[in-house]
Amino acid sequence: MPELAQLRLGSGRIGEGLHALREHERLLAAAAIDDGARHAILARLQLVKAQFHFAQGDVDRCVQTCEGVRMAEPDVAASLQAVKASCMNYMPGVSRERVFAEHRRFGELLENSIPANPRDWRDRLRPDRRPLRVGVISPDMRTHSVAVFALPLLRQLHARPADFHVTVLHVGGVEDSMTKLLRQYTHAWQHMPHESPEQIARAVMHANIDIAIELAGLTDT
Repeated sequence: MPELAQLRLGSGRIGEGLHALREHERLLAAAAIDDGARHAILARLQLVKAQFHFAQGDVDRCVQTCEGVRMAEPDVAASLQAVKASCMNYMPGVSRERVFAEHRRFGELLENSIPANPRDWRDRLRPDRRPLRVGVISPDMRTHSVAVFALPLLRQLHARPADFHVTVLHVGGVEDSMTKLLRQYTHAWQHMPHESPEQIARAVMHANIDIAIELAGLTDT
């Protein structure tokens, strides 16, 4: 699995990440596994490769890489489409209709990859005036511009414990001194650097989040 390459990308170490990715591809070519497993792993490697191209600003190669994947597990297919949709925002000559269609397709794939989880939402009316459970989801809870803007929000929410309970789901690979500072202003913190969208959705459900604030959109795919 390409976790090492993903971590290198997340920390901005592009060259090391590409080297790790090539090593994964070499090992996959030599592995004695069935075609289904090979295609699944290859799709994940291609996803990381597309992310590298996007990080380097090569949106054309990024889209080509995404479109070159023919077989992928549902969560990987959704992630590939997310990267592709992001690239479309930066490609000259692409119509607004095409950009919208690519983003809508991502939404459909994401929805299909995460099974519906029926819930009883009546307790969300908070008849007992319990604190509102706020969840913040981001890959950038580290030294990053997003963290700088998130800090005052977390600080203000944390200062009102009778009104708010704050949970952060940090879905990025890197944690540093800024992470340590941010954690001081939360009531719960989960580091989830490798979890799938379905696993993250389950974590939100298990934390009984009332309001989820997602800070990446398609800027981190």
